[in-house]
Amino acid sequence: MSNTSIPRSGGAHRKPRRSGRRRAAFLSMLFASSSAVGAVSIPAAAGVGVGLDSGLKGLAPTSGETTDPSHSSSIISGNRPAIDRPAPDEERPAPDDGTPEAPPAPPSAPPPRSRGPLTVVGLGDSIESGYNCDCTNYVESVGHRLGEIQQRPVTVTNTAVPGATSQDLLAQLDDPGVQSALKTAELVVIEIGANDFDESHAYDTRCQPSRNSPCYAETATALRNNLTTIIQRVKQLQTVPNATILVAGYWNVFRDGEVGRQQGEVYVTGADQLTRWVNTIINDVAAQAGVGYADFYTPFKGAGDQDPGKYLIDDGDHPNAAGHGLLSDSAMAALGGSATTL
Repeated sequence: MSNTSIPRSGGAHRKPRRSGRRRAAFLSMLFASSSAVGAVSIPAAAGVGVGLDSGLKGLAPTSGETTDPSHSSSIISGNRPAIDRPAPDEERPAPDDGTPEAPPAPPSAPPPRSRGPLTVVGLGDSIESGYNCDCTNYVESVGHRLGEIQQRPVTVTNTAVPGATSQDLLAQLDDPGVQSALKTAELVVIEIGANDFDESHAYDTRCQPSRNSPCYAETATALRNNLTTIIQRVKQLQTVPNATILVAGYWNVFRDGEVGRQQGEVYVTGADQLTRWVNTIINDVAAQAGVGYADFYTPFKGAGDQDPGKYLIDDGDHPNAAGHGLLSDSAMAALGGSATTL
């Protein structure tokens, strides 16, 4: 904060003080005259102009001294130098209009403390890992964007493993290297669950509607329990104050776009129904744990009527560079204001 003076309210003008050189000359002449006339009282707090008028008033002229009544101040003549009284506009302070003196400007704020690198950890499956993309995966992208916002260097540790299930990730949390990374992580991004489910059920009409279907019920319950435990474990491992956890959903737990349509209408319907249910589970667990949730379904598919093919590589299952960019945007939107306070 700059040290800027605050103007007095009401537009009152504060008179500039007389320069030090002129003040010194004036005092010298005053005391030279007072040695012959007598002591002159100059109030210390009133300023030189006010003290002169009150100090000389009532002094009788001595022999050889004359007073010119036409002048507003007494002029002492003879062998002593005349006292040149300042002009009235420099002599008197501005009238007191009852406005209090402006307070002094607050001191400048100290410079911000230097912070170390921003640390981001990714936990999940092939989506987070950037599988077959040859591009910057969305976890790394989020880390770099946060670093730019906070003007800090960034360290991203992406431990995502292609093909990992929620049970695999739970076991991975026992790895000392992963634990070490999580202890210093300010942001942990988790995306897991798609590989828990058997894709072959998507071709079976008996497994529809997918929500609460016996084909998926046991797996869905296991995912809910595992994800709850994963978040708890991550929280226990984190030691950085105000550390953040963001859990992400899916646009499809199976294949999508043209590749998905080639599997038939039953497959497309079953996969979409299951994906919506899985996202509901993930969102519920995140809310109960008090952590963030990133919606990856809507950016890719809108209300379910958009083709996400332009965001996928040829396998119809993993995002391309544009897809990872869109996921990065969605994750940043989910972080919201915490992007500046991690």
